[in-house]
Amino acid sequence: MVSVRSGSQFPVDLKRIDQAFLGITGQRLAMGRNFSSEEIHQASNVVLINASFAKLLAQGGEVLGTVLLRGGEAAHSVIGVVDELAYAGTLASAPRIYLPASEAGSNFIIKFKPG
Repeated sequence: MVSVRSGSQFPVDLKRIDQAFLGITGQRLAMGRNFSSEEIHQASNVVLINASFAKLLAQGGEVLGTVLLRGGEAAHSVIGVVDELAYAGTLASAPRIYLPASEAGSNFIIKFKPG
């Protein structure tokens, strides 16, 4: 990802999610807002980022509204910052972005309960 504001490049993990993901995983918003169902449906150019990535981007400034570029894709605007969440094989503190999941794709989450 490249920040339009600073021109800096950042290696990040990417995950596509919908508006229900945060509630399912128990991940909380630290600031900003979640995706709306309309943004998921329209595949809007908005992103959520985790707190680790926000610290890299902000450098003492505001991170909401930061415009990010990814390859040849359209620019994406940061609308929210979420708390850290560890995934299998990754660190919770790894810089991560969340893009709206395409309704044409297949995504699912398996949530295990103790026992």
